[in-house]
Amino acid sequence: MKTLVAPVVAEKLNTLDENSKREFSALLEVISELDAGGFEAFQKRNTLLDAEGNLYVVRRGLLRVFYTLGEADGEPYLLVLDVASMERPRGAIVGSKDPRINTQLNPYVNTSINPYRNTSLNPYVNTSLNPYVNTSLNPQVNTSINPAVNRSLNPYVNTSLNPYVNRSLNPALNRSMNPIQNPRFAGMRFFDTNLEPRGFAIQPNANLLLRFDPDLQFVGIGVRNSLGGYSLFDTGMVWTGYLVPDRRGGYLTFDLNAGWSGFVTA
Repeated sequence: MKTLVAPVVAEKLNTLDENSKREFSALLEVISELDAGGFEAFQKRNTLLDAEGNLYVVRRGLLRVFYTLGEADGEPYLLVLDVASMERPRGAIVGSKDPRINTQLNPYVNTSINPYRNTSLNPYVNTSLNPYVNTSLNPQVNTSINPAVNRSLNPYVNTSLNPYVNRSLNPALNRSMNPIQNPRFAGMRFFDTNLEPRGFAIQPNANLLLRFDPDLQFVGIGVRNSLGGYSLFDTGMVWTGYLVPDRRGGYLTFDLNAGWSGFVTA
């Protein structure tokens, strides 16, 4: 596949760490050697970022490469538009919120926050935490916590809560809301059960979370419930899971079947 690089990318590369530069060079070499079938398989592993199908992102370690596709004189090409590194700035204070460093936040070390060991935190066992038993926690029953019904919670209706409209809530534009650029970021950080980062959340008010993935894409909201946890919704305002307070300042993440899917440091 023919590969082109926008001039701004060459300038941007000079600001990246050496590992990201090596990853970028290796990626271009791989792409240049792909035939049509290989490139189709490569495309399927990448993320489409816009509805028109014009912008994609490749993830290689901490490196993110943004590209588009085109054709000139009957020959397809890939144009690299931008690059970014998820490498944290020097001096960033990460250990206090990282369960891989601070073992008090690691549920496999600190078993008081592990729902398989401390079953008082497990909604499958402690049914007061289960929204299908305690219906005050169920947004399909308690519509005051359902953004599809309570429009004041819906960022597509109440646009003061929409990070695409209210730029102060957009971590791609407001560095203070970006945990990669702000070492003192005070929001929530999401991890899966393998201790891998799965994004973060900011709080525009006491009752709402705006959730973002590691690439700063808006992925949904959380609505506070009567137990101090949150009901989680995707960007279509569809209920997908919930957060249970771990009684240590953080939260445990569960799917709608009460399956433990991760945890949150706050």
